[in-house]
Amino acid sequence: NLHENHLIHPSARLLQRSQFTDKFVSLLQKRGAMGVSCDEWSVRDLERLLGMELPAAYKAFLLIAGNGCEPLEGSHYAVEDDLSELQRLGRRIMRLDGIVFPSDAFVFLVHHGYAFNFFFLQDGEDPSVFEYVQGCPPARQTAACFSEWIIKATGRW
Repeated sequence: NLHENHLIHPSARLLQRSQFTDKFVSLLQKRGAMGVSCDEWSVRDLERLLGMELPAAYKAFLLIAGNGCEPLEGSHYAVEDDLSELQRLGRRIMRLDGIVFPSDAFVFLVHHGYAFNFFFLQDGEDPSVFEYVQGCPPARQTAACFSEWIIKATGRW
């Protein structure tokens, strides 16, 4: 229950999130997920830099392949791609079509500067994934959850 979550001590919520993240790491690894990983400290630093808590499924992806994932090469998605810059690119792409970028959206992949994938930060530990293509509004849902999207997007996971 979401309301009960507010009664949990903050350090217990951190532990709970870690357990969610571990669950998704396990799920992705069972599917054969591979890549150049980020360490947990890099993920925490990223959250601090961006000023937001990232969903567990996305953190799991970063821990497995946040510094490189061969099937996603050619797009900007990795920690080294400057994820704060991806947020600015998403805003710019939508603005070119006269659309306001949702304030709680998080861009996790930009493809060739004209399309991007995002989720809503308030959409739980494994959020739905949306795609926006410049000149082709509106955004459309491409997966019911991030873990489903990453498994489809990488093909072999």
